[in-house]
Amino acid sequence: MKGLIIRLIVLLGGLTAFGRIGAEALPSNSAAPVLRVSFPGFNKIEGSADGVTLQEVRKIPASVALRETALNRLGSYIVSKLGNLDSEKENQVLNLIRPLLGDLFQEQTYIEIRDQDPTGLHWTLAVNLDEARRRFWKTNCSALLESLTPAADQSGPFAAEAINSWFILSGPSPSVQDASGSNNINPLVDRIRRDGHPGQEASGDSLFIEADLSKLRTLLPRLIPAKLSRLTANVRGRESSLKTEIFLRFSEPIDWQLESWKIPLNTIRDSKNSLMSFTAVQGIRPWLKARAVANQLGIDPLPNQLFAWGQSFAPYQIQAAVPVSDASAEIETIARMHLSEWNKTLAKNSVGSLEKLMDGTGILWKSLPILTPYVQISHESQQDFLLGGIFPVPPSANPPPSELIRELTDRDNLLYYDWEITQARLVQLRSLIPLLSIVTTLPALPPSSLAGQWLGAIEPKLGNTVTEISVSGPNTISVLRTSHLGFNGLELIGLAYWLDSPAFPRATTTIGFRPVPGPNQ
Repeated sequence: MKGLIIRLIVLLGGLTAFGRIGAEALPSNSAAPVLRVSFPGFNKIEGSADGVTLQEVRKIPASVALRETALNRLGSYIVSKLGNLDSEKENQVLNLIRPLLGDLFQEQTYIEIRDQDPTGLHWTLAVNLDEARRRFWKTNCSALLESLTPAADQSGPFAAEAINSWFILSGPSPSVQDASGSNNINPLVDRIRRDGHPGQEASGDSLFIEADLSKLRTLLPRLIPAKLSRLTANVRGRESSLKTEIFLRFSEPIDWQLESWKIPLNTIRDSKNSLMSFTAVQGIRPWLKARAVANQLGIDPLPNQLFAWGQSFAPYQIQAAVPVSDASAEIETIARMHLSEWNKTLAKNSVGSLEKLMDGTGILWKSLPILTPYVQISHESQQDFLLGGIFPVPPSANPPPSELIRELTDRDNLLYYDWEITQARLVQLRSLIPLLSIVTTLPALPPSSLAGQWLGAIEPKLGNTVTEISVSGPNTISVLRTSHLGFNGLELIGLAYWLDSPAFPRATTTIGFRPVPGPNQ
C-alpha cells in the first residue's frame, strides 16, 4: 500500500492547474477516450482573482528562464524522435516546432487519445487561437509536413486543419471522412465542427484530466499500479491557493485494512512550536509483506501504519515511527540477524557502520558526514513504536497541536494525511541534498543552476500544503489537496531535478551508494 500511495502522489504531482471532479465523469463505455486533457491556458488564468500565488510564481525571472530552457530542450527532444535528420534539417524543424510549444501553455488546449483498434492509439491536439496565431500554426505545420513527409508518401505523419477558432493536429494518420462529411476516425473534430468547442469540460477555468489507466499502463508500467483502472482529476484556483481533487477507481475491491490510528502522541514533539510537517499513512502491511527486505527484518507482525514529521528548530530534524508489538525485542532481533551483514555492505561502500547501543535501546549509523541516522525504541502507555531519524533530537515536553491530531481521529476512512509548511520543508530538504550526495549517487542540485535558482526564488511564496487520501468505496479513493503550486516540497525537489536532468524530458535518476574509487582510480 505504501508503494501505491507513493505512486499516487507522483500522479498527483503532475496535476498543476485548476479544477473539480465528480465520479459521474468516469464513463464506462469502451469507446471512451483513453485520455482527455483540458487546460484553459495561462492567458485566461492571468489576472484572475484565483490561483494568485501561481500567477506570481510564473512571473518570477527564475521561473521564466527555467520554463524557456525546458521548452527549448523539449523541442530538441521531439526533433530527435522524428527520424534521422541531418543537423541542418534538425535546426529547421526545431525552429518550426519551438514557437508552437509555448502556445500549449498560454492558450486553451484540449488533448484526446483514442484506441482505434486495430490501428492503435490515435491522438488529437486542439488549440484555441486568435486569427493571427492560427495563420502562424498553419504556416509552420505546413512547412513541417513538407520537411518530414517523403515525396512518395502523401499521408504525412499528422493532419492539420483549422475549424472555427481551433487549430487541430491529429495523428498518426490523417482524418478520413465518409461521403456525408462526418469524421469517422476523429470524434473530437466532429464535436468542434458541430458545437464550436471540444466538449463541456473544455469550457471551464480548470485543468481537467480523465484517463483509462488500464490502457495507459502499457505506456507507463512502472508508474501505474496493476489494479488502478481510471482517474479523473481537476485543479482549480481559489484565492491564493489551488484546490486539487482526484477520483481513482480500481478494477476490483481493495482490502484497505483500515484501523484505528495508533498515533505516537508522546513521541511526536513540537519543540519551540517548530513542527513544520506531519504525515500519517495506514494500510501498508500488505505492501510490506510483498517485499523480501521487510520480511527478512523479523518484525512480526509487520506494521500497518507509519508516521513521519519534521521540525525547523535545528537542521535535519526529520523523524518517523511505526507501531510494533515489542520494540525492545524488534531492536534485538534486527541487531542479531542483520548488523554484521549490513556492516559488510557499508564498509564496502565506505559509508560508516551500524552500532547497537550498549543499553539495547537502539541502533546508530555512525561515521557519516554530519548526519547520525538512528532507530530506537519508543514506549508509550498502550503501544510500542520503532522511532527513526537522521539526527538525534533533544527531548521536549511540547505535544503536537491537538487540531492536527483531530484531522486523523475525527474520520474513519482516511488512508493518508500529509500537512507541511512548504517553504520550511523546501529549506530543510535542500539542506539535506549536499549531504546525501556525498554518500549516494543522488546528484547535487547547485544553487547556481537554473532549477536551484528557481527553488530559492519560489520558497518565500509558499505556505501550507495539505493532502488527504480517503477511501470512498470498496474500489475507489479520493485525493484532495490544498496548495499554492499543486506540489508539496518533496515533489518540487523532484520537479527541479527532472527539469535540471541532462536526460529531460525523460526521467532516469536512480539512487544507490556512491561507488568507492579503487586504488588505481
